[in-house]
Amino acid sequence: SGAIQFFHKCTVMFTYEEGRIMLATSVVQLSQEPIKPGIGTRIFNSKQELLSGQFAGEIRELLEQRGVLVFPQIDFSDAEQIAFTRTLGTFCPEASDGQNITKISLDVKENPAGAEFLKGSLYWHIDGTSSDVPILASLLSCKVPASWGGNTGFCNTYAAYEALSSADKQRY
Repeated sequence: SGAIQFFHKCTVMFTYEEGRIMLATSVVQLSQEPIKPGIGTRIFNSKQELLSGQFAGEIRELLEQRGVLVFPQIDFSDAEQIAFTRTLGTFCPEASDGQNITKISLDVKENPAGAEFLKGSLYWHIDGTSSDVPILASLLSCKVPASWGGNTGFCNTYAAYEALSSADKQRY
């Protein structure tokens, strides 16, 4: 399947009323699969496993290798998404209004400060490039799917470079 496997040993201690202690050890695995050959990986672990931070190193490694990670049906609340972000590194709010979450919506009622700007913005961009210190990644979550359009495209510049001929790599 091309999937990279990561395993963690978890030990849980049970204490019985009689004072006896039992240790139970199990192996927990980062459950994931590639989306396309050069980009994207779906991660299927539970919300609790992701919020625990136990796979943070492996998730960062996959992000570096695959460029885009998708967590289908994880249904993080805004607070949980920020907590998950903090397991991966320093949280950097992008919103200029001091909020932690930037709402992306063309509905003026939902996004009064940004809807008109988004209608006239360029489609192609890289998140965080206007920051003094570049961000590691952007975390997006869909709260209400668009009735039309709404597609977000991603590219992996590492994979694009690796696909170049040796001559083109020398030129760039």
